[in-house]
Amino acid sequence: QRIGRILDGYDHVPAALARGLGSVRLEHLVREITWETGAVEVRCARHGAHDVTIAARAAIITVPLGVLQRTDGPSAIAFTPEVDDVRRAANQLAMGTVARVVLLFREAFWEARRMRRRTGGRSLAGLSFLQSSDDDVATWWTSAPVRAPMMVGWAGGPKAARLTARGAAEVEARTIAALSRLFGIRRQHAESLIEGCWYHDWDDDPLSRGAYSYTLVGGTTAAKRLARPVERTLFFAGEAADSGGRTGTVHGAIGTGTRAADALLRLTTQAIRSRRRQ
Repeated sequence: QRIGRILDGYDHVPAALARGLGSVRLEHLVREITWETGAVEVRCARHGAHDVTIAARAAIITVPLGVLQRTDGPSAIAFTPEVDDVRRAANQLAMGTVARVVLLFREAFWEARRMRRRTGGRSLAGLSFLQSSDDDVATWWTSAPVRAPMMVGWAGGPKAARLTARGAAEVEARTIAALSRLFGIRRQHAESLIEGCWYHDWDDDPLSRGAYSYTLVGGTTAAKRLARPVERTLFFAGEAADSGGRTGTVHGAIGTGTRAADALLRLTTQAIRSRRRQ
């Protein structure tokens, strides 16, 4: 299995996907989607400005599952009329909790000669993934194949829920403590090596409301149903709508977006040909 990295940040992915598009509106928070067969109006709120309404023949909706499941509160998008089948399918899926902490060090301490005393003389210069049984943060990875003094700590599921409930400062402190336990170094020494620490609570983020989707009991067909177009007008995409086993992945999300776009293009082409024949 090969491991690849996107240099200079993951925002290069949406930037590449947006290349060539005529208009991309940022900082427009979708509040309501009013639709009927063959017509859609999307009402967007902007901070400190009047709402904006965008009209179109159809819409591709790629919001995270955690947002789609909301029916009230700051994250909710109102559908008029309601999309009951979509909501039912979405509620047979769940958004998982993930704690992910990025640590930047003054040096890649795991490559130092003194670490070889703990590894039986083996070098950790090619270190990629580490798994442990730590109660807080059990999964770690480096930036391999790029060699950089950076490491990511990761926890998922109930363990992550317990961790994130403690707040950002405690998450960072427990992550550093888990790192020191894993490598057998003093916590104070680990802290002295750290130049930067980054953490984001996706559960608390109103634009995500969770990390990755997974299927609940009885929801084996939920992703497939979520991906069905609604009266050839609303097309839902995103990693939760992937029925090929790629939920929770970037390539799954991109694949569903491509599928929805292809379906909409076919619909548009058919409509143009129909008008020409008339």
